[in-house]
Amino acid sequence: MKTALIVGGYGNVGRTIARNLAQGSARLIIAGRSLAKAQALANELSGSASALAFDVGKFADYTTALTGVDLVIMCLDLHNAALARHCLAAGIDYIDITATRSILQDIEQLAPVAQTNQATALLSVGLAPGLTNLLVKHCQAQLPGMNAADIFIQLGSGDAHGAAAIQWTLRNLNHGYTIQEGGQPRAVESFTDGKQTTFPGQPRPCTAYRFDFSDQHTLPRTLGLDGVSTRLCFDTAAMTQGFALLRHLGLTRLLNVAWIEKLATAALLRIHLGSSAFAIQAVGHSGASDCAPVSCTLQGEAEGRITALVAAQAARYLLSRDLAPGVLHLEQAFSLTDFLPQLQEAGVAFSER
Repeated sequence: MKTALIVGGYGNVGRTIARNLAQGSARLIIAGRSLAKAQALANELSGSASALAFDVGKFADYTTALTGVDLVIMCLDLHNAALARHCLAAGIDYIDITATRSILQDIEQLAPVAQTNQATALLSVGLAPGLTNLLVKHCQAQLPGMNAADIFIQLGSGDAHGAAAIQWTLRNLNHGYTIQEGGQPRAVESFTDGKQTTFPGQPRPCTAYRFDFSDQHTLPRTLGLDGVSTRLCFDTAAMTQGFALLRHLGLTRLLNVAWIEKLATAALLRIHLGSSAFAIQAVGHSGASDCAPVSCTLQGEAEGRITALVAAQAARYLLSRDLAPGVLHLEQAFSLTDFLPQLQEAGVAFSER
């Protein structure tokens, strides 16, 4: 029986991953700073689950904690790739659900370590990045000659987002970054350059704005596209347009002040204006004038729950069969069909046109 160590295993996403994997044959270790919280969850699960006090930031040597572990699932946003490096050097597979581009890039640099030690690191595992990557890959399969894609992400402003997720969003509101467009780099700004799309079943189009999700940086490389752009909106137009107005007026730079960011985070933790529904859509484009764009969409409830479902399914694949050694993004190892049955069972609707 193989063993999976879930770091941050009693958090919102980690807890759901653990409950999904407890239904299988893997031995689970629930790890985090609080041994009591980890043990409480382990007690709820099958007899194959145990608990470990594991403060990633304070560990200088991970060897003892990782003895006998086959797979590490990282559910925390770390500041470096030290644990990933240790895992891969020891031949331990690694899954990271982070959406932080700098960490993804650091782990990508560990590909030679993973290959030398016959280990696999799987990145872009979640909703966005993750399922968004698979939607673009699905469009590419339907549209020969596809050379570009737009990704639209609609998040539920009434969903139970954690403080870390809210802080990540706020910090990226006043942010410039570079994308690939037409095969050339282009500098863009977050929450500018609005573009409309219509999600299936919604009565009217919504306007989404550029946002620095990592999928648009990864996919040109992994799928050989000339450009990808990702845009974000919320299920309440007032929140989307409110952020766009603040960005236009230059007021989002105030979020760089620590106490203002803290105040805004606390407010958004308490305010739930919309629903917990999400929608993600990919639209693929071809350079040929006689080829219409193709699109596909996933819609469901509770972004964090779906991120956990994707991570748990990816973990099952890694625990049950070998993937190519190295550092892979989700779309380099899987297709949408590998996850669609589980998504639909969880109430996620898929449509394409």
